Amino acid sequence: MEKRSVPRVQPFIAPCLLLDGERRVVGYLTDLSPRGAQVACDETPPAPGSTVTLEVKFTPPTPRCRVPAHVRWCEPRPTGHVCGLTFEGLQGEDRTILEEVIERVRRLAAELA
Repeated sequence: MEKRSVPRVQPFIAPCLLLDGERRVVGYLTDLSPRGAQVACDETPPAPGSTVTLEVKFTPPTPRCRVPAHVRWCEPRPTGHVCGLTFEGLQGEDRTILEEVIERVRRLAAELA
């Protein structure tokens, strides 16, 4: 049973970058909600408690989105690492982009069901 107050879009895969100061970690969004996301990556992600910027380019015509986030948890997996992010201070165009992408994915999932 889903315990989250805001459901996430799963499965969801989009290439992304986690920007941690000068460090750039390449990864993939594997689920997404208006309040957070899960990212899978080959290299070790920023540590829990880190403030990062999630940079993602969704499918056209959606522009690139830069989302301030906090790393809440990280865990190693047999194929790399996974971390959970919560979005902080998401406003304006980036918030609109994120909400539009989530709605578009939900509509596609409903059509396929």
